[in-house]
Amino acid sequence: MRPNLKGEPTELKTVFLDNGTPFADDFQDYVKVVYAKEFETKEGNYNSIAFSIKYKSELADFLRMLTELPCNVVASFHINMTLDEANAAKADFMKDAGKWIKYTKEWQPMLMGQSKYILPGIFDYCFYLWIEESAGQATKYLAKLEADDSTVGIAKSRFQPFDNPRRIEFPKNHAHEYFTKAIEVKLGGK
Repeated sequence: MRPNLKGEPTELKTVFLDNGTPFADDFQDYVKVVYAKEFETKEGNYNSIAFSIKYKSELADFLRMLTELPCNVVASFHINMTLDEANAAKADFMKDAGKWIKYTKEWQPMLMGQSKYILPGIFDYCFYLWIEESAGQATKYLAKLEADDSTVGIAKSRFQPFDNPRRIEFPKNHAHEYFTKAIEVKLGGK
């Protein structure tokens, strides 16, 4: 229980980690300080691979503990548009640009190393949000479930309340209510 603006005790319904990207950057400093000896080689050099592995593990543990709170847990992260690894490895971007070859990019959270891939396995739902603005038209608030077309539904089995998880239009400032109502309707509620 926590007090509201009137000082009355109210139930804690949601914890919002806003924004997860700078938090994760600061979390790197925590890992570097607490586990500094683990990243030092016999020669006294810095072992960045050991750091990356430990960082991913510690960040995953923290986020899992956060999601175990007895309330809704929401986290936002900055995103990056990137090419998937298979296409990036074989592409010659300079030559392909001259031939007007374009590659489909995917959305990824702006997190260091492999840690960007742990989010869909920790949170129940991962949405990527954006807006569309057109002259003379109302602004559209959109969401896409998970990272890209190739990973929708793969990271963790989920109850899917939307017909098209790649383009979900929701009303401004009411995303949570819209999502909750979609689940209720899909389950046969009102």
